[in-house]
Amino acid sequence: MTQLALLPHSLIIKNTHDLLKNQVDFPILPHYNLASLDVTNLYSNIPVKETKNIFANIMEHNIVTPQTQQELLKWFDTISEQN
Repeated sequence: MTQLALLPHSLIIKNTHDLLKNQVDFPILPHYNLASLDVTNLYSNIPVKETKNIFANIMEHNIVTPQTQQELLKWFDTISEQN
């Protein structure tokens, strides 16, 4: 099972040098995995409304509870609005 490291709520790394500088205060233990996400203008040409409908349709046909569907669709809205 993968353990998640507790990180600050905001961690923005500008480049490799910045990563190394910030890593001094946060040791990466052998059982940790390091992930990097760069989401600036990520997939800017995807039609959001159509994608949301497809996502909702997939959940409906795969027996996802209504409460989970609502929560995931809220996440989808938040993520797509911030992109």
